[in-house]
Amino acid sequence: LRLAAAGAVPLAPEEAYHWNFGQHPALSYFDHPPLLAWTSAIATAVFGRNEFAVRLAPILMGAGAAGLIFLTGTVIFTARASFLAVLAWEVLPAAMPASIGLLPDGPLALGWTAAVYGLALAFWGGRPRAGWHHSVRGLPQPGRLQPDQRYVLVLHAG
Repeated sequence: LRLAAAGAVPLAPEEAYHWNFGQHPALSYFDHPPLLAWTSAIATAVFGRNEFAVRLAPILMGAGAAGLIFLTGTVIFTARASFLAVLAWEVLPAAMPASIGLLPDGPLALGWTAAVYGLALAFWGGRPRAGWHHSVRGLPQPGRLQPDQRYVLVLHAG
């Protein structure tokens, strides 16, 4: 659905501003990170100068973020809970700029979901629900810290 809408809706002024960065690739820009410009430049080089090409990278980043949300959910919870989390992500109005418009939200969403997935793998080791109940219940009792509980304390302190 987003792929179909990407080419049909004209660019917003902010999207055109970000697209302009892609016409002049550089290692950095005054007010935005370079990943937006790089992905826009690659997509428009492959697919031409049109709205679809400009929005292709953010759509792929949003799909990647949704995939990482699903994977994170399967590490911590279950596949059913992961599906519900992805469904919530897809219908959440605040998530739309991250997955359709050429805005800094797309790379940020992808980066943050990748980081959270990495933390889930590191802290829970791929074991569903391991240690999660401690963060819901509250802090564990002193002197009885298990490895999973220590990780939850690190997450609470951050």
